[in-house]
Amino acid sequence: MYKAVIFDFFGVIHADPYQRWLNKHGFKRGGEFADLSDMVDKNLITWQEFFQRLSALSKQTEAEIKEAFYDDRMIDESLVNLIKELKKSYKIGLLSNASNAYLRPILEEHGIAGLFDVDIISSEVGIIKPDPEIFKLTVEKLGVEPAETVFIDDNSYNTDSARTLGITAIHYKDLASLKAELNELGIEAN
Repeated sequence: MYKAVIFDFFGVIHADPYQRWLNKHGFKRGGEFADLSDMVDKNLITWQEFFQRLSALSKQTEAEIKEAFYDDRMIDESLVNLIKELKKSYKIGLLSNASNAYLRPILEEHGIAGLFDVDIISSEVGIIKPDPEIFKLTVEKLGVEPAETVFIDDNSYNTDSARTLGITAIHYKDLASLKAELNELGIEAN
């Protein structure tokens, strides 16, 4: 029986601004672009340093990059409504590879900070997905066992890692598919 549902943020609840920016400018999330993302997500560099280094790497101004990140705050309100419904019967977790300087204001701005029983942001704990330790920490903070947990993420390497711990994982594609998969698990999602 499931007791908790954990959601990724970027690419699930909110559009992934970094991926959209990379795609728009013909860059791939590999090499130095992936390294920069990992460094800010682990809090090895500040959010400001991330923009500075990204500017040097891409030859775009910091202002242009920041504008793309801050203009692209797109919350999936239908998914938020589903989370609110699930919260009536399940513990709800947030597990995101992100800079807390970027993510926390988005949660506050959209009034969803209180939606989660536990929120684990990689930059605050110094661990990023798919490291199994961040899943263990999240499950522990929720007070549930891995087998009692469903994890939803848009990256298959993260869902694969969660599965190695006995967590049921759903590779997120869209809301309709998510609802169908949750219903198959016996989690009512309408």
